[in-house]
Amino acid sequence: MCSGLFNDTQRNVTLKQWYSANPDDMIPIILYQSDYLFFISGFLKMHASMSLTTLLLLISIERSFACYYLNDYEKKSRIWIAVSLLSIGFVLNFIITVTFYFNLLSLPLLILLVIAPNIIGFNLIFYTRYWNQKVTETHEKFANHSNYTLAARFQAKENIKSFQMVRKVIIAGMGMVALGIVTAILLLWNIFPLLDNFFNLIIQGEMSFTHLIVSMTIIYSVDSFRKVRLVDWESIWIKFKISRRKVAIIAVRKDSTVKTDMIKKETETYFNQLANSWT
Repeated sequence: MCSGLFNDTQRNVTLKQWYSANPDDMIPIILYQSDYLFFISGFLKMHASMSLTTLLLLISIERSFACYYLNDYEKKSRIWIAVSLLSIGFVLNFIITVTFYFNLLSLPLLILLVIAPNIIGFNLIFYTRYWNQKVTETHEKFANHSNYTLAARFQAKENIKSFQMVRKVIIAGMGMVALGIVTAILLLWNIFPLLDNFFNLIIQGEMSFTHLIVSMTIIYSVDSFRKVRLVDWESIWIKFKISRRKVAIIAVRKDSTVKTDMIKKETETYFNQLANSWT
């Protein structure tokens, strides 16, 4: 039960945190009066959820810049790209959130408002991926090095890795969207009334922890993070169970580390010389 000046008349009424076609079933909110905290918190939560609707579009635009500035994207700083993407994303997410929160459009138009940025993002990401594959194939055939330097080849391969990351994010996002749609239908049609609290918990969890799931998916897409072990059981076993072999094993690891560093330095020197000869 919500307490407040405009909720005191609702006695012995079960309130659910979900959409209803009947406005009388919803919690009355009077802006700038007793329920302004409820209003602001709901708006912020919806803004956080709606910010994911433009995630694919912003990533695809950023990868397009990486493809356009293929020769020096990693080397030369272009802070205006990040500032522009953040500003455009914030304004666009704010407009979408206001439209949804105040129900300014009909339901089909609201759905179209969410789908449109993702359709544009899909087309842009597929075109950018095609262009990067074309550049990579050109390098593999050792054709026209004057147009594609070593830095461009490296950036093209990095872009392809980022496309693999985008694919994992899309799969995770589609799974969450599918779960949310099914749960929303079950709530809206009141198919299982006894499980309404559980379905509300799923909806609230998706709205609150979607960013965490997406962030974990992005981190898992990076090879260096994916290979990290949260608990090194082998090291624990060596310390507590095989104390005599510990010194020898650690010494081997140090030697291997030194050799790895030497190989890295030689590789960097080789590629630097190769890049200077091509540019």
